[in-house]
Formats: sequence, C-alpha cells, structure tokens
Amino acid sequence: MHNYGVEEGLPSSEVYSAFQDSKGYMWFATDAGVSRFNGYEFENFDVSDGLTDNTVFLITEDHKGRVWFGTFNCQLSYYENDSIHPYRFNYVLKDSLIGTHVLCNFNIDSKENVWLGFNHKGLKKISSNGTFYRFLNQKSYKNKLDVIKLDKKIIYGLLVNKNDPLSLNVFYSNQENSLKQQHYFVNWKADKIVSNTAVVGDKGITIIMNPSARIFYHNEAKDLLKELVLPNKFNEIIMNSLFYEDDLLYICSKMGGVYQCKIKSDTLLIQNHFLDGISISRMFKDNEGNYWFMSLDNGIYYCTSILINNNMKPLADKISSIKKIIVDKENNLFFSTKKGELFKQNLLTDSLQYLITSIPQSAEINFSYDLKTKQTLIAINKNLFSYKNEKFTQLTFNKKYIGRVVLSDSNRVYFGSRKGLYVFENKKEVYPGTLKTKELFFYTSLIKNGKNIWLGTNDGIRIYGDKKITKPYVDNKYLSSAITSMFRLNKYFFLIGTKSYGLIVMKNDSVVDVINREKGLIADLIRKIHVDDQGVIWVGTNKGLSKIVYDNNNNYEIFNLTKKHGLVSGEIIDLCSYKNFIYLTTSKGLIQFDKTKVQQNTIAPLVYITQFKVNTQKIVIEKNIELTYQENFIKIHYEGLNYRSLGEVEYQYRMIGVDTNWVTTLTREI
Repeated sequence: MHNYGVEEGLPSSEVYSAFQDSKGYMWFATDAGVSRFNGYEFENFDVSDGLTDNTVFLITEDHKGRVWFGTFNCQLSYYENDSIHPYRFNYVLKDSLIGTHVLCNFNIDSKENVWLGFNHKGLKKISSNGTFYRFLNQKSYKNKLDVIKLDKKIIYGLLVNKNDPLSLNVFYSNQENSLKQQHYFVNWKADKIVSNTAVVGDKGITIIMNPSARIFYHNEAKDLLKELVLPNKFNEIIMNSLFYEDDLLYICSKMGGVYQCKIKSDTLLIQNHFLDGISISRMFKDNEGNYWFMSLDNGIYYCTSILINNNMKPLADKISSIKKIIVDKENNLFFSTKKGELFKQNLLTDSLQYLITSIPQSAEINFSYDLKTKQTLIAINKNLFSYKNEKFTQLTFNKKYIGRVVLSDSNRVYFGSRKGLYVFENKKEVYPGTLKTKELFFYTSLIKNGKNIWLGTNDGIRIYGDKKITKPYVDNKYLSSAITSMFRLNKYFFLIGTKSYGLIVMKNDSVVDVINREKGLIADLIRKIHVDDQGVIWVGTNKGLSKIVYDNNNNYEIFNLTKKHGLVSGEIIDLCSYKNFIYLTTSKGLIQFDKTKVQQNTIAPLVYITQFKVNTQKIVIEKNIELTYQENFIKIHYEGLNYRSLGEVEYQYRMIGVDTNWVTTLTREI
C-alpha cells in the first residue's frame, strides 16, 4: 500500500471520506478542508475558497457535474467552474435543524432535490424551490432507521431514543414519488452507539449497520431481512463504516484497520485483516478498480488491489522470514525460513505443522515435488530427505556440500550441491561429487529433457547423461550465461531463466525465443519461473512479477505486476501456485493473490489540457485557437489521471508538420 499524508500535500492526516468525480479526479474530505487529487499533487480548498466549514465529512456529485460538500455545520457547498459556491438554501437547513444533528449522508437527485440523512434527526429533503420536507410521518415511527435507495444511491437517517427499541424501514425506487416501503420491526436497543451506515451492493442487496453495531442483510427481490451473526472479534472493536462488493463485506474500524468478511448463510466470517492498529473511517473503490482507505490519524492508504496481501494465517508472525515455498498435490504448502525452520500448511484446513525446528539458523532448505512418486524431496544442508505419507525418509547423509536443488525422476534422485552433482539410483550413489571432476560452479536448477538432465549453473547450461556431464553451448551467449531457474512449459517447450538476458524458450535442444525487457518483460534478471495448471507462465524477477500467456506459435501476452499493483516488494525470491492462487516469497514477506481477479487495465486514462500559454500569457482553452505568426511560443500543460502510476505517467505527443515521430516524455508540459 502507498500512504499519502501531510508531507505529500494533504491538508490534514484526519480523512473522513473519498469520492471520484465524473472527470476522474479524486476528492478527499478532511477536518481541514477538501483536496482534489490528480495523481501528482493535492489541490486544497478551505473556507477562504468558499467552503462553509473546514471540517468536511461527505462529498458527492450531481447530474450537472457539480461536486458537493457536506460539512460539520450541516451547510452545503459545491465546486463548479474552478470555484466553490454555497448552496442557496443553506438558510433553510439552518432554520430546520435545532439541537443535536450530525450529517451522515446526502445526495442530489436529477430534479435537484437535496436528500439528507442525519443521526438523531432522520431523513430530510429540500426541493429545487427550497421547500423543506421531513421524510414520511415521523410521529408514527418515533425511533427508526430509514434507508432509501434512489438511482443506485443510498440515503439513510436515524431517529433514535436510546432507551426505546427501534424499527427499520427500507424504501426503494427509481422514481422519487413512487417509493415502495418494506418495513421491519427488529426490536434493537441502541446500547452500543456507533455510526449507523448502509451500503448497496449488486442484485438489490443492501447491508445495514444500526447504532447497536448489529448488521442486517436485505434482499430487495425476496423482501428478506436477516441479521448476520458476527464473529466474537467484533465485540472488541468499534465499527466505523461498511463497504460491500462481490459478496464480500469490508468493515472499517477504530484502531482495528479493515476486516474482509464473507457472508455465509446467516453468518459473517472473517477472510482477511489488514491495516491493523489504524483507525479507518471509510474505504472507496475508484473506476480503475483501485482502493482508497481513509484514516483518522495517518492520511490515506492507496492499494491497486486488496486481492494481493501478505496476511496469510496462521503464519503471520513468521511471514517476513519465509524463503522457499512449494505446493504438493496433496493440498500442502511447504515453507522454509531464513532461520532454518520447515513448516507445512494444509490449504484446505489451514492447519499448520512444524516439520523441522531444531536445525542451526545457518541451515539452507531447498525442496521439489515429484509428481510420479508423490513425494516431496527436501535438501537440508548436506542431507537429502523424502517426505511422503507424513513420514521423513533420509536418502543421503553428510555430503560434502550443501544441497541447493533436487530433482526426482522415478527411481533416480539428482542432488545439486554448491559445487557438484550427486546422482542416486535406488538410494545408491551412481555419480560422485565434483572433487574428481573439478567443476567449480553453483547448481541453480535441474530439469529433465528427453533422456538427459539439464543442469542450470552460474556458468551456463550443463547436460548430464550416461554418467557424464557435458557443456555443449559454450558459443551460445544465452545458454552459456548464468542460469537461475528452469521449468517445463508443455510437452514441446521448456523455459530457462537467466541472470542477464531474460527468459529463454527452448524446443528440444534449440532456442526458439528470447523474452526480455525490450519485448515487455519486467526485468532481465530472473529469480524463479513457474507454470501454473492452466499453462500460464509466471516469472519472478528483481523488479516484480511477469505473467506470460504463451502459445505454441511463439505468440504471447505479458502483464507485469509491481509494488504499484500491491506487491509488498518487487524482489521475488520464490513462487508457486495452488488452484487459482499464486504464492510469492519476497524480500519483505509472503504474498498470495487470486490470479483470476488480477487483470490488465485496458482503459486509457483520461487526459486534460489544464493550461495553454502563448508568449508566456495564459489564454482561454477553446476547441479552435487561431494565432498570429508572432504568437509562436506555445506552452501546453496537461495531466493524465492514472493513479496506479504513482505520479509516473508516460505521455506521447506529436506536432503535425514538425514531428515525424511520436515523442515520449514523463513531464506534463510541452
């Protein structure tokens, strides 16, 4: 996640809400005014610019493109034509609100009626001509929470006496004057006062939290309201707000960060937890699919995807030390740590088993999985073990060098040490180490190709066959360079990762393609290659992760993932997959994400010309501008709204008649 605070230009670290206008600009409500953000800098507005109060809680937009602000003093204002103007019927609001009142939400419909929801004062409406309405008959429902759904927007207001039970009313319609009411007596008491909130999801689903911190699920089509059973954890936290999408409910809390929950039947189950220890007021999703978390103490947290996370449980206390990782076909995830520990986690049950905890901290653990024999081979320092059916079997003992890579092929096991290769057949050594052969290099990877075993080393490719090692590619600059990883793509192709030249695609014994930075790979230094069950190639590098969809005709598409997409670090150490999940170990912890939810953004960012100068003088921007021959020094300022680039948007421009080619730049003026 990327954190924006006062140092980056926010007027305050206390942020209440966010909104994205129809042009694509992000707006943030704070206790020191509002900020408009273009991805580069924050433009701040306060009472000196026309706001009615510096404490701004809420932001929305009407059908005319005016951006509205709801403030602590319950007076409204809006942004139009680069200026902020007060709402002309603010005096009506002021005259109608007596005593305690807190604006919890508001909206403007297509007829310019202003709908407002208040804590303790319920729902109000001011028509386009300034007429003030109390919503429905408030005397009939003295203590109630009303929720209105209008044009996929939601307004809610609360009338409450703490000592009396409340009732819940849900109204929905696309027409203002034909609201259909669904009324429920839920008989709660406001014994634990929190901010009531309501959020709308797809398919007519509404999630409602009442002042007693009870959460209700409403299905409009089925006229169904049910209370959700909450985890015991929620008895310990104060819930600030809700966010709902894709059948997942996010609960923003005071000092507890954000809880990602799944609704299963009548029960709310915690799936994930992040930003722990931080008071999150609200969360917001923009039109690119990015997430913004507003905090009450630490500004704004921005994440391109909350599908990527480093909160795997129950290993939270050991995440940062994980080094190697592998998945077997029995739903088990094996971890080794920098401390020399080995763990196994069942991905179906989340049960954790400590396999090895007593070896020296300097120990190195490497492993691989043999699909034929269904055993996991584990090289621990100078020893080699087989793990199968919950049992360890020692295959070798006290070799001269620490094992770095292992490979099993039926009854043969290949053990690549730091300075040589050991081959065992039926647990007997059939090929000695390299003290006799004087091969002074490191083995990094092993792969079977035909009848031979290809050996990846820091000095290029070797091939083992007939109990001897050869080096046939001394004249090939790719295959004689440092090799870091190898993986079979399919029956015909296998992949070789290099330290300097990117990804090499092999067919039989020949190089058929080289995929490097020039062709879209995120970096040429490859740490690890993995091919998932669908044949998608995942390449871990020192600068991020590349996803490659490759076909047998040498055609491919590349999608790169970096810290901008939610990776905690771009330095990938190891990777593997299980069903739809990709697991990465990085220099800053373990990452998991659902590969089906990570898609390349194909929507072009909105670009605006923000200033036009001729001979250093600003002129009004119009569709057609006619200049004299003396007005020949032109400066154009522009900005593209792409928040994922974190202020590093690449532009191209061309002046017809002057430039024959497009010019690429990172600057925002020509």
